[in-house]
Amino acid sequence: MPQPLTDQQIDTYAQLAIVADHGGAPVEPAIVTALVDEVRRLQQQKRFLFRQLAKRDAASGRADEAVRQFLAGE
Repeated sequence: MPQPLTDQQIDTYAQLAIVADHGGAPVEPAIVTALVDEVRRLQQQKRFLFRQLAKRDAASGRADEAVRQFLAGE
């Protein structure tokens, strides 16, 4: 499973996207910023959902099995 991007990696990629030569077409920094904000929002949402699943499964007593099923893609 790939590792999530760190905030530092996201910032580095964003800076590269802004200054890279895109065939002579300028890149609006606001567009890159909006994309970075969306990536961070989705990362936070993923962390929240994992915590909610963990709480639910811990309460039901089947946390380990639920994690195995999730990671297997069932």
